Formats: sequence, structure tokens, C-alpha cells
Amino acid sequence: MAGIINYERYLDIANVLILVLDREGKITYANRKFCESIGYKREDVFGKNIFESFLRDDAKDKLHDLFLKLVNGEIDSIEHLESLLPSRFSEPRVVIWNHMPLHD
Repeated sequence: MAGIINYERYLDIANVLILVLDREGKITYANRKFCESIGYKREDVFGKNIFESFLRDDAKDKLHDLFLKLVNGEIDSIEHLESLLPSRFSEPRVVIWNHMPLHD
């Protein structure tokens, strides 16, 4: 259909890291910028738990606790939470996270 926008194409050209998690913390979508930043291909990140696979130990517990509060509706969103994101091929990168639940 000519009128349907391919959202992935637009998310891939965004100059920000975009990541979508399911209720268990598994990655269901990662844009190109996120994958490039951590040094993995998309197929290597999809289905992996972000807390177990891609976060540093010093940030893992805090981010997981905040994630659970979002999922359980205890908070609406989190803006500007800073942490280090490990990269496969370079030094960790400082990332400022903005978290918000998406409802379908």
C-alpha cells in the first residue's frame, strides 16, 4: 500500500537511540543508532533482556527497578536518567534515557 509509512525507516534515520522493551525487559525493537552505539547487529539484540545483556552492573538494578515501576503503573515516565551504556568495540558511552510506556 503506497500510503502506509514504514516507521522503521524513519526511526533508523533518527540521530537518537530508540529501544522498545516488552514487559519482561526483552528487546522487541532497536533502531540502527542503538545497534551502532553498542556494536551489535539487530539480530543479536532482538529478544535479549536489556538488563541481563546490555547494561553495566552499576546501573542494572536502578534501571530495572524504575522499569518495573513504569510497567506496573507506579510512575508515568522518567526523563533524563543518565547512565553508561557498554559498547562492544569502544569505551562505554554516556546515555541519557527517557523512559515512557507505550500502550497498544
